[in-house]
Amino acid sequence: YSLFTLSGWVIDVLRDTDDLTRIVYEAFEDAHASHTRHLELSFDELTPRLARIGYPAVMEAYAAGVRLAERDFGMTGRLLAAVDRSRTAEEALAWVRTVVDHPNPYVAGIGLDNLETVGPPERFVDAYRLAGEAGLALQTATASCSTTRAWSSVRR
Repeated sequence: YSLFTLSGWVIDVLRDTDDLTRIVYEAFEDAHASHTRHLELSFDELTPRLARIGYPAVMEAYAAGVRLAERDFGMTGRLLAAVDRSRTAEEALAWVRTVVDHPNPYVAGIGLDNLETVGPPERFVDAYRLAGEAGLALQTATASCSTTRAWSSVRR
């Protein structure tokens, strides 16, 4: 099964914010078992099911999982809002605006998500610019040559 299929199955069984806190906590627990000291988890734009809970409540649930893991495992952690490469520039900007409008101390920055072949990072310059102006870290974990061009556009 693909990662997208598996992710869909997981999302379909989430009932409440306690489930979200548990997922984050267990991700840290697994990382701790391999001697990880700091973990940054990426999260996507909210699905319709999670949107019913609301962005602030979802972020607080994720942050609660990080706080519990920091307490129990002596690790540190942060969250990164992922811009899905398959989205339009306008959708990405709206998503980042949601993140910026609801600051959470555990949300450290934004990054890119989905396959590199799905969309060029240059398309998201405005979203990255908004995040940077709001003080969020800007991350790309990609080997794409076009990323350099995107960063040049953000800096202009």
